[in-house]
Amino acid sequence: MRILCPLAALLGGMMFAGCARDKEPAPPPPALTAGLPEIVSTNAQGETVTITPDQGLGGKVASSNAKLQFVVMTFPLGRMPRMEQRLNVYRNGQKVGEVRVSGPRHAESIVADITNGEAQKGDDVREN
Repeated sequence: MRILCPLAALLGGMMFAGCARDKEPAPPPPALTAGLPEIVSTNAQGETVTITPDQGLGGKVASSNAKLQFVVMTFPLGRMPRMEQRLNVYRNGQKVGEVRVSGPRHAESIVADITNGEAQKGDDVREN
């Protein structure tokens, strides 16, 4: 009898805890620029100028291993590249290399193989 009461309490607690987690997971956050409108304006010369938010994928090289030919890149939340995606590496506005996303991914960081050129910490990474 002494064994059954604690066992019953344990099983009851496990059932209650299992029921409390049946909620739908929260949806992922939308892209930061999703839904932002274009801005149409007129400049000082009277010309119509259209400003469109950049919706391209962009990140930074967080670390690089030239010997093993891979980089760790960081991206804004909700804006991760897909596996096997090819990206260009830029330094001071000049293209210096290309990478292919290979994983693994952790939070806002992901690993890519250097396929052409080079990459250093602080370089910009953008879509082709």
